[in-house]
Amino acid sequence: MLYVHLLLFNPWGADRCRPFDPTFKVKIQTVDLEIIYPFLASLCYLCRSLSVTKPHPGLTHRITNSPNPGVALPEPIPGSNDTEDQAMIVRLGSPVSPQVLATQTWWPTALSEKVRNKMRRRITFDGFDFHLHWVVCFALIDAFYTEQKIRLKYKSHPIADFGLAHGKFRVTCQDRLAYVLPDGTVRRGQDPDDHWWIYFTTMKGEELILDFGVYTWNMAMFIGTEPYIHEPLFMAPAVFFNRMLNKNVPNITTQLYTEKERFSVLKDKDMASAILDYPQLIKAMPLCFKWAENKLKRKLNGEEKEFLPHWIREVAF
Repeated sequence: MLYVHLLLFNPWGADRCRPFDPTFKVKIQTVDLEIIYPFLASLCYLCRSLSVTKPHPGLTHRITNSPNPGVALPEPIPGSNDTEDQAMIVRLGSPVSPQVLATQTWWPTALSEKVRNKMRRRITFDGFDFHLHWVVCFALIDAFYTEQKIRLKYKSHPIADFGLAHGKFRVTCQDRLAYVLPDGTVRRGQDPDDHWWIYFTTMKGEELILDFGVYTWNMAMFIGTEPYIHEPLFMAPAVFFNRMLNKNVPNITTQLYTEKERFSVLKDKDMASAILDYPQLIKAMPLCFKWAENKLKRKLNGEEKEFLPHWIREVAF
C-alpha cells in the first residue's frame, strides 16, 4: 500500500521494475520523513482496525469501577509481589456488544463522554508495539530501498539507517493500565519496560524517533491523516521526535527513552531478502517469523503468526 500511494502521487516511482541497465541514469528522488510519517501512522491505525486480531477484553466487557483520571488513584496490580508495581486498575464485568462501546452502558461511571472516549482509545492502542513498528519498517524498505529510485530524507539530509529500538519508556503508575477480567484473571497493559520504537539516523548523524505506541500511556498526541486517508479516519496516534521538538524541549528523548538495544532493518540482509527474493508473501513468512523471534527472544504465538502476514500485506505488498 505504501508503494502504491507513492506511485499515485509520484509518477517518477513507476520505474520500479525497470530492467537493470548500467548506462541508464536517473536522478534519485527523495521523500521527507516529515511529510510521510502521518501516512505511516494511518497504516498502523489500519492494522489495528483489521479483524484478524482478537479484540481486547476491555473493549468487549463492561467497566464496573471508576478509573477516572485525576480522581482514582493507582493500585498495586493484583497478583504482584511488588507493592510498587502499580497501575490504574480497570475491572471488567459482563460482556457487551460492539454497538455500546464508548457509551454509558460500557462505562457507566465515567466522568464525561470525553473521558469515556479517551479510555476507549487507550485500550484500542494497547499492545503490539513491536509488530506495528516492524511492519512499518518493512513497508519503508519495500517502498524506498528496493529497485525504485526513491529514498528517504529528513530536511536536507538523506536517511542513512533506520530500524527498531528496544528499551524503556518513562511512564508514571497513574498512566499505566491493568485489567481484572470477570473470572479474576489479571491482564497487564502494555509494559513500558519492554517498549519498541523506530529510530532514524541521517547522513549528518542526527537521530530521530518515530513512535506509534505511547497513546495507551496517556501520551495523547495525534497527527492529521486526512491528506492520505479520508473517512472514517482523520487522525492517528503518533509521536515524531524531530528537530523542532528536540529544540523546544531539550533532552526530551533521553528523559523519556532508555534504549537497551537497536536493530537495523534497512541494512538487514534477511529483511531485504524477504522482499526481493520472495514475490509471494506467504513464502517469505518463515524468514520473517525467524527474524522477529530472534529480536523478541521468544517464539511467536499462533495469533501473531496469523495477523502478521495480513498486516504486512496491507502496508507493504
